[in-house]
Amino acid sequence: MFSSAIRAEGLGKRYRLRSRNAYRTLRDALMHGFGERASDAERTLWALRDVSFDIRAGEAVGVIGRNGAGKTSLLRVLSRITRPTEGTVSLRGRVASLLEVGTAFHPELSGLENVAFAGAVLGMSRSDIALRMDEIVEFSGVGQFIDVPLKRYSTGMQMRLAFAVAAHLEPEVMLVDEALAVGDLEFQRRCLQRIEDVARSGRTVMLVTHQTQHLSRLCARCIWLDEGRVRLDAGTADVLAAYQAASDERASAPSVSLDAGGAAVRFVSWELVNAGPHGRHTLLSDRPVRLEMLVDIARPIARGEYGVTLYDGEQRSICALTAELSGLTPGRYRIRHDIASLPLHAGTYRLQAGLFDGEEWTVWWMTPDLHLEVPDRAGGRRGAERSVLNVDGAVTVTPST
Repeated sequence: MFSSAIRAEGLGKRYRLRSRNAYRTLRDALMHGFGERASDAERTLWALRDVSFDIRAGEAVGVIGRNGAGKTSLLRVLSRITRPTEGTVSLRGRVASLLEVGTAFHPELSGLENVAFAGAVLGMSRSDIALRMDEIVEFSGVGQFIDVPLKRYSTGMQMRLAFAVAAHLEPEVMLVDEALAVGDLEFQRRCLQRIEDVARSGRTVMLVTHQTQHLSRLCARCIWLDEGRVRLDAGTADVLAAYQAASDERASAPSVSLDAGGAAVRFVSWELVNAGPHGRHTLLSDRPVRLEMLVDIARPIARGEYGVTLYDGEQRSICALTAELSGLTPGRYRIRHDIASLPLHAGTYRLQAGLFDGEEWTVWWMTPDLHLEVPDRAGGRRGAERSVLNVDGAVTVTPST
């Protein structure tokens, strides 16, 4: 029995890169010969090479990797937008590709007409479009402009409408490439909820994103692509930890300085003293956290301030620690932060550190991504995974007299 929704075997995609030498003058062309242009040097780039995996029906799988790792090329091949150079791809069921959303739109048509047109192009029947039209328009948030020509829409409005159409295809397989970056923060949350609903309904989802907190929330399995090849295919927590450890190796020591009137400061290095088991960028939410930073100060600080702020993957400020710095002479200093616990959900976070001396100079630096490992106290309660804090507590219900 065929139980795979997506299967790739030995998948490869090669692009030809031609380097042309532009002639500056007609004399150059005559001297070198016009025929040379037909034999310009060609180079090849393998965006994908020997990629194989098997995704079962109803499975939600994330895809992660650096820019240029081949993630989008993979989804374009799976979506049949482009053909593979080698290998085979098999997909079972109706496929919705949230890649280049909006490609079926026409600027002269109204928003309503574009919904009908794009829906038909993406495989929806007339009855499906009519049945879901109100839901699509409401989801997009462009209701009052739905009869206005698309050329009058902002880019964000066009993308929101396009995503709304694609997200309501009711597919057996959904392929998503960074579509969660569409629109404002509230719309992104609605998109994430929509994808989560698809995943929980037993349909197959493949999600490409740099937002690791979304992968932790939606996907039990993750594929790490590196230079077009599968580096690791395993559970999401293990893949994210390995990916983070590899990022640690590439990350250089912080070195940010600002010189004004002879004053300078430099962040030399930082360390999570009690980091998690998967590398120096891994936090543990249920244990004390110690952060240490080495700072070089090049001139005396009579009156200064220092602070560190923790941001989540949506760039929200979660917490901050500040301290006064006074009477420091030039030299190297170790600044230590002790935090009792971080009651947060699993995801990606960043630390931003800053130094300020009176009104003369400021310097700041932001760490690479930190991965937070969390024993989920929320227990799957409705809405808990969308909250900022992951706290433990008791709820008691008693009769009121």
